[in-house]
Amino acid sequence: MDAKKSKVIIVDDSKFSSKMIGEIVLSNESFSISSEFHSAIEALEFVKENENQIDIALIDVVMPVMSGIELAQKISAVSPETQIIMISSLAGENIIIDSITAGAVDYIQKPFSKEKLLSSMMSAVENSRGF
Repeated sequence: MDAKKSKVIIVDDSKFSSKMIGEIVLSNESFSISSEFHSAIEALEFVKENENQIDIALIDVVMPVMSGIELAQKISAVSPETQIIMISSLAGENIIIDSITAGAVDYIQKPFSKEKLLSSMMSAVENSRGF
């Protein structure tokens, strides 16, 4: 069995949200947090420097300067192995379709349960490994 922890980045302009998400991620020994970002631009630079070394990117949709959907498109282009999960309080079919089109493997609406986030992350890891 692969004991390697999946490396996760969290991208959310809300420090409260990223802290809450981080606590959930760290509650599962299968994951480790590589970094947290409050700016999509900083996150993109990090992903470019660590191409295909980030397993999962948890990205908020609404952020200043660059939206999460735009960030997802750019991450998909430079690091196609990275599994992207969008997280937002926004609802609606269009935003979900835009997220999936941008390269996201899942869309989670806030508020969400710990179980929902971890289940989505486990599915993303399985998806990336071809199970």
